[in-house]
Amino acid sequence: MTKEHKDDSKKEKKNTPSVPRQEIASSPNEWYLLFLPIVLAAIVFSISISLFYKEAKAATTMTQCTYCQGINSWYNHDIFVHGGYTQVSVVQLHAGSNYGGGTAMTSVTLLVGDGIDFSQGGNYVEAGYRVDHNHNYQYWFWRYTTSTQVLEYASSGLKSGPSGDFNHDAYIAIYTSSGSTNTWHAAITGNASSWIPCCFPAHFSTSSGLPNDIEIGERVYYSGYSTQDADIYFTQNQYRNANNDGYYYQFQNGATHSDSQVTGVWSPPPSSSSTGGSFYTHV
Repeated sequence: MTKEHKDDSKKEKKNTPSVPRQEIASSPNEWYLLFLPIVLAAIVFSISISLFYKEAKAATTMTQCTYCQGINSWYNHDIFVHGGYTQVSVVQLHAGSNYGGGTAMTSVTLLVGDGIDFSQGGNYVEAGYRVDHNHNYQYWFWRYTTSTQVLEYASSGLKSGPSGDFNHDAYIAIYTSSGSTNTWHAAITGNASSWIPCCFPAHFSTSSGLPNDIEIGERVYYSGYSTQDADIYFTQNQYRNANNDGYYYQFQNGATHSDSQVTGVWSPPPSSSSTGGSFYTHV
């Protein structure tokens, strides 16, 4: 660097304004200005934390229920079926803590019935997978009603691992034997395990003795808080025709019932699909 350049540099430094130390706080009364941003930030943080806990508490309260559901019901008073079928994604469920005097339980199911609650004389056959608070594993299950009671059975746990049942689809069918209205079957086929209970009686309180309601979806019982790893999809939704025992894609949108804890949504609905629509649930 030449001397001329050195002199220019000195000149630039001389022309650069500097802030005298005494201008930062010229009197004791101005020291609070240094801490004002910190005080304001602390107030905002305190308010945010308070709102967060209020919001979290409200969310926890909202998820408590003795019975919540996100289901779709294909009920038709004048159409009777010999069964139903769905293809459902298998995800990890978490039942949560017990609430309301019962055992926390989350069920993913296909159900055929007569559209009447059991407590009011209705009947149904149901199959799917579930988890409950008393077990540390997920399992296939099926149950059916008689005129006086609900009978329920469970399999051993679903298979885990990359080639297991989780993160794959399962195929669930409930159907009656040809020529019979009282003998029913359930077939659950997972990616690594299957469960096909056979031949149980079921009676429906309809004029034909056959079900006229098919339901798919998710139900949560006596749960303080439930979660799941992913949304659950029900696709390839079908009914079994009572006249010829053939399977046909569902074409009715039916009625969707969602509660605070479980949401059920068609996307697309059967009326806009040639393969029975796609219904998904979210907890």
